[in-house]
Amino acid sequence: SVKSFLEEVKALRAHDTSHMAVSLCRAFQLLNKFRMQGIDTFGFGRRPWFIEPSAIILITDGYLEDLEHRYATTRSFEALMAPLPEVSGLASTQNRWDQRVFPIVMQFSGSKEPNGKAPKPVRPHALLRTAAEATCGRMFVHRNLRSLLQSTEALISKLIPGYGCRFEAVNTSKNTSKMSALNLMYVRTRTGHWPIPEAYRPDNKMQTLVPRDAFPSILFKMRNENVAELSSQIPVDKYELAPGPLSSMIVSSKASWPIYVKNSLG
Repeated sequence: SVKSFLEEVKALRAHDTSHMAVSLCRAFQLLNKFRMQGIDTFGFGRRPWFIEPSAIILITDGYLEDLEHRYATTRSFEALMAPLPEVSGLASTQNRWDQRVFPIVMQFSGSKEPNGKAPKPVRPHALLRTAAEATCGRMFVHRNLRSLLQSTEALISKLIPGYGCRFEAVNTSKNTSKMSALNLMYVRTRTGHWPIPEAYRPDNKMQTLVPRDAFPSILFKMRNENVAELSSQIPVDKYELAPGPLSSMIVSSKASWPIYVKNSLG
């Protein structure tokens, strides 16, 4: 509950500077500890109706000295999230499609300097926003305790289960740069019929599986298709696309666009 979470946060005591890379990796390691027992069906496709949505709430002052060199070298959140050895052959990163990172940057101090003035707030590290955007999360910056508590309570109480998908428009002359990006899909049901295929066609002759990316890449064509007759003959799974440029264009077009998973040969 929100109350329990806030009580745990208030009970935290800072003793020293922390290593953010280690903290993030540890968080994902704990979340993924039991996913191999049914959630991550590697080689069998992804089941959107059977997910384990999680939110990592990262409370920080925005200063990430331990990541400065690594981030300056890679400029990539995915590179920092290299998989652990036990799943390195199955997943390309530690984070999964239903795990979101919400950095909360506190730009206020619990004490004042000897001159009576509060310390100057540190500019949030670029990796914090990158981590949020790369996991369909969001970064919050607060300058007082009241707004911090209000924002945290709203965040926890209004979280909707979901997962991320990368959409990419193909065979179109329109500018789709804003639509071809990572989007959040809401899940409001626990039943379904059709898994999202892997980005390859599994074969009995394969010795190892192709490492799975954190998010599936779904290609779509901006071409209207008549699915009314088809949907009455086979089961149909429906999912809700979070508000954004892509969902706005779909609503305005009032059309049904064909989609398929990139490299799935389907």
